[in-house]
Formats: sequence, C-alpha cells, structure tokens
Amino acid sequence: MLTDKIHAEIERTGAGGRRMEMEQIREYVAAYENGSPLVANGLHEGYRIMAEFGGYVLAGYQYTAMEAGNGYQFATWQYVNSKAAVEHGHYYPTWSFGTSAFDLAKQDFALRSGLMDESFVFKPEQYMEMYEALDFFTRMNADILTLKQEESIKGIMEQLERLLPEPAGQEEAAQGQKQGL
Repeated sequence: MLTDKIHAEIERTGAGGRRMEMEQIREYVAAYENGSPLVANGLHEGYRIMAEFGGYVLAGYQYTAMEAGNGYQFATWQYVNSKAAVEHGHYYPTWSFGTSAFDLAKQDFALRSGLMDESFVFKPEQYMEMYEALDFFTRMNADILTLKQEESIKGIMEQLERLLPEPAGQEEAAQGQKQGL
C-alpha cells in the first residue's frame, strides 16, 4: 500500500516532523509507485519510468533489504536504439543525497532533455555567494532598511539556506541528536 511505503521511507530517513522533507518523500514514493516498468537491454530490473522527454528518461529504483543500498535511487538516461536501451546514466541515491536526491534527478532530467535551459540554474557555490552577499548587505545597511525590506531579505536567505548542501559532518550530527546520541 502506498501510504505504508511513504511512512516507511519517512521513518528510514528520520524526516518525521520536517514538513518539507516529508512532502519530498511523498512525491518520490508516489511517482515511483505510479511509474511503469523501464525495460531496456542490460538494465537491472526494478526501475520505473517517472518521466520521458526529448530522448531522455527519469527513472526510480527502490532498494530491497537484501541490497547494499537503502531507500531509493533515481537516474536519468539517454534512450538509444529506439528506446531498446539506455546509456550515459546519472545516478542520485537517497542514501547519498538524502531526500534532495529526487529534486536533483528532476533538475538533471529537465536540463538533459531540454525542458529547461542551463542558464536559468544556479550552482551551489552561486547560492552560497548570494547568501553571503545578502548577509553582508543586511549587516552593513541594518540602520536604513525598512522592516518590509528586512523581512523580504530574510525570506530570500531562508530559501537559499534550503538550497545549500549541509556542511560535512553537520548532517551526521543532526542524525545523532535525533537518536539521542
């Protein structure tokens, strides 16, 4: 049942109580469950199609308890031989990228398939530079900014924080706190 799989993934990731992560999990588990099987020469069974466009496919795979991975993996490939095979895969496992794996895979699919122009996408380093510039700007101009301007900048900075990868070690520390370590 879909809701059982969603709850199991929320439990596995420790996302309970974090609304944004829970929504991401609901989205990728539902997309996986509703996807049709991806059948391609040489491809491991179990991948499901989540989107197709422009000769590219976005697919998901759910790891079983017997496999080395844990959770889900998303991949984008280019179709070849009239969709009989796929090549040039980019992989995004949740055990490595966390709940943002699906968002990264969707972005990769949109760029590779031509649905989105790369010039409209910022890189993580650029997000960090924007965040630091806004932080510096607000500190240097605190006495002349209106409350509305401060709130607007604060909202932008919070949005940028959600887009930035967690510093190394911070994610593990957060996991330890949740588990009472």
